Amino acid sequence: MRFRYFLKVAGADGQNRNIVDDFLRLSFTKRLNGVGLLTFDLPANHDSLADYEIDSIITVERGQKHPSISSNYYFEFVGLYRGMRKQADRDGRRRVTIYAQDGMSLLARAIIAWKAGQNGYSQWSNTKVDSIIAQIIQTNYQSASGRVLTRMTASGGFTRLFLNPLGTPASTTIDYAAAYKNVLAAVQELTEINNDVVEVRKSGGDGWTVYINSMGTDRTDSVIFDLGYSNMVNADLDLRRLNEPTKAVVAGQGEGSTRLTVVQTSANWSEYNHNEIFVDARDQSTTAVLQARGDAKLAEEEYRPKFVFNPAQTPACRYGKHYYLGDTITARFEGESFAQKIVGVTMAVDEQGRESPELELDDA
Repeated sequence: MRFRYFLKVAGADGQNRNIVDDFLRLSFTKRLNGVGLLTFDLPANHDSLADYEIDSIITVERGQKHPSISSNYYFEFVGLYRGMRKQADRDGRRRVTIYAQDGMSLLARAIIAWKAGQNGYSQWSNTKVDSIIAQIIQTNYQSASGRVLTRMTASGGFTRLFLNPLGTPASTTIDYAAAYKNVLAAVQELTEINNDVVEVRKSGGDGWTVYINSMGTDRTDSVIFDLGYSNMVNADLDLRRLNEPTKAVVAGQGEGSTRLTVVQTSANWSEYNHNEIFVDARDQSTTAVLQARGDAKLAEEEYRPKFVFNPAQTPACRYGKHYYLGDTITARFEGESFAQKIVGVTMAVDEQGRESPELELDDA
């Protein structure tokens, strides 16, 4: 089944300006908790080129096209125009490449512009991770109305970013300080603690809305990739154990022969799998913390089978119909089964609408 794509071009205010369905090439990448990118090529004399301005809103719509059914289109990517590139090949053929970033890029435009030590603005104590993320958005992007303190710079155009009401906070409780950090960097750091997911969706007019933990479905029982199902190509199972550390020497405070040290051992250690690593923990003075640092480093570097593959589109297993970014799926190969989370999707589309999807996967 062939898919058809077209792009809607609107001004920064959300007012429609043009529709593009004669692109030469289109590609987009979406990532969990990261900034997505859209690029597409147009002829150098394309009539839409005058319609692009900084933060023009470009919507990619994707739909099924089959003689027996009517077309049904839906948003696949919504981005903010951030420039173009004009080129000519060796034969003089000229083209223009358009670049747009998705709504997550708005989080990269601000810093946490509050001085250190301001509770609820730049530091938090005994607070749920998802609540901290929500407060960072509220205090750096929302209107200043009702704030006790004044942000170091006015929020300006950031006020078009809204926060979807957060339900009952359900994540880990931590202490956190983030004065002057980039907002996206802080959000990414926080989401790693509890595997939270933050996404920014287009809303009305020029507005965008931040959602916390509303993305991703467990499809491990219904979406299975297997060579036998013809929905998997370029399978690669990496079982190499090159330089896997199994002993960690951790050094804390102190100097010379009086420096506090501990040695931690991985569960994978054996007489024939003895590889050492040094962990510098000079900021710590207790044995328990040094042991935890060593265990964490060994866990980070621990051997794990790594399986990657490219999906093949089939009627029973298609991206955008049966699975989506953020979902957890099952992949099977060589007698092994892997539960994997889709953390990135790249889709390349040619002039005829032929799709070439790629998935970025993490262990679930």
